[in-house]
Amino acid sequence: MKRNIIIAVALALVAGLAVTWVALKNRQASSGTTVAGVSPGSGKGSLTRTGAGKLAGNGGDDGTQQAATSTVGRAARRLTALDLVDDPNLSDADKKLIVELQDALDDDDLKGVTAAARQLMKSKSEPARVRTATALGWFGAAALPELIEMLSDPSSDVVEAAMTPTLDAIDNMEDGPEKADMLSALIATINDLESLEDALMLFSGIEDEITIPHLERLIEMFQNDLAKVAALTSYLNFVKGANFF
Repeated sequence: MKRNIIIAVALALVAGLAVTWVALKNRQASSGTTVAGVSPGSGKGSLTRTGAGKLAGNGGDDGTQQAATSTVGRAARRLTALDLVDDPNLSDADKKLIVELQDALDDDDLKGVTAAARQLMKSKSEPARVRTATALGWFGAAALPELIEMLSDPSSDVVEAAMTPTLDAIDNMEDGPEKADMLSALIATINDLESLEDALMLFSGIEDEITIPHLERLIEMFQNDLAKVAALTSYLNFVKGANFF
């Protein structure tokens, strides 16, 4: 008896579920929505739901429903390039120049980067100057005059951003006299001994007859800077055959 009751209840539940499923199926069909959740509309402005609830537009009138265009992408990138808004020293002119700097960098435009960098070097915003040094660093040897100039910046962060690409660019130069000239210009701006030693080591691939006159001129130029003179003299002695450091 109990077994018959259980079977009857189970059959009733199955029948109820079947009726509910049919009702839902008919409701979806009448509303024009598929089981997969994809809108059947193919007209302008329709949306397709993809993935985990992400919306991708096909060109509707509402700009928020459209796929990101290159213009929108550029605007988003610009906001990333201007993540300096918390710096009270960042002026509206600086913001405009940073956008110009980033646009020129995106276009691999050395002339445009240099033009913006020349103005941003004078910015009161340290983050803006750091960004400038980083942008110049992408051009290596082609931006050496500006990079070397930025090594005189009072900010250690700016100097750090400019120092590595400067050393790398000079290290990759093949013309001995030109490389020695750039090293001399670099050493003239360096204040910390560690960076000075790194720069001096780049003379190692240059002929002694070119290196020695450069070192002698630098020693004479900085005769009042005892620490720098000591490092220069030590390397000069090394070149001449004595021990270095």
